[in-house]
Amino acid sequence: MKECAVLLEKAVHENKADPKQLAYLTDRIAVLEGRPQFYGTNFDWDEKGELSPRPVYGINKVDQRRKSIGLNSLEEQTKIIRQQAIEEGQEPPADINERKTIQRLEKKCRLDNIKPLKQLLNFQLLTDNLKKLNLPLLITYGGKDHSAPFDDYLRVEMIRQRKRNFSFRSCSGLEHNYFRLNPDGQPDYNNVSYRGN
Repeated sequence: MKECAVLLEKAVHENKADPKQLAYLTDRIAVLEGRPQFYGTNFDWDEKGELSPRPVYGINKVDQRRKSIGLNSLEEQTKIIRQQAIEEGQEPPADINERKTIQRLEKKCRLDNIKPLKQLLNFQLLTDNLKKLNLPLLITYGGKDHSAPFDDYLRVEMIRQRKRNFSFRSCSGLEHNYFRLNPDGQPDYNNVSYRGN
């Protein structure tokens, strides 16, 4: 994932990629490493049972950073995220302490797993074949899926290849088949969350 950030940062500096995408990726890496995020793009349930931004570095300047790359204020985004959760019927975990335990366990599967994953999926062959496609293609994936780092890397590779017919959508908090995870980390098969929009 860090390799992706380097490539994406270069693409942003060359005006070939949207700086918002770099902000999302940078924040994701920070959160996975247990550091405060810079732009406040990652949210999770807090002790009050509300979706709130995960810890943010220099919170008093976050809106300036967000505005500089075309994001709305953190307060506005928090309202949007909370409203979306209500519309999707999302509820906070029953036990916030269990949730924190799960988050600690999630940190064990880390960022540098991208190299064996690329080898496993024969990444170069896949991207070579995808580059040949000219039809519009939407790639969606669950943000909690074990292959999410691959999908992030694929997004960067398509930007690097200047392929404009690809759209990507990361479905935050969902696993491979778009189910939410229970507090024990297992999919909740009674709660389909992906609606395709």
